[in-house]
Formats: sequence, C-alpha cells, structure tokens
Amino acid sequence: MRPPRPIPAPRESVARAVEALEKADAAVVLEEGKPAGLLTRQDLLAFLANH
Repeated sequence: MRPPRPIPAPRESVARAVEALEKADAAVVLEEGKPAGLLTRQDLLAFLANH
C-alpha cells in the first residue's frame, strides 16, 4: 500500500506545495475537509515557469 498523498490547503504558499510534492507526484487539496482539487508536479512546474 502506498503512503497517503500530501494534503495542502488551497491558500497555502507555493513553498508548501513544493514541500508537499518533493516525495509525491500529486497532492489532494482539501477545503473545509472536502476534496477541492488535485495538484500535480506538472501543475507546479507550469506555475513556476510562468511566474
């Protein structure tokens, strides 16, 4: 069984997203305890390339 995916909050910093994705390919984003989205390494790299 795989370890659980990291769970950052929607308004966490980009640094926190980088930290969450250091050991995982994706992170589940929770808002008020409910899934709000999936953040992938590719999403993060695209964001960093454009900012």
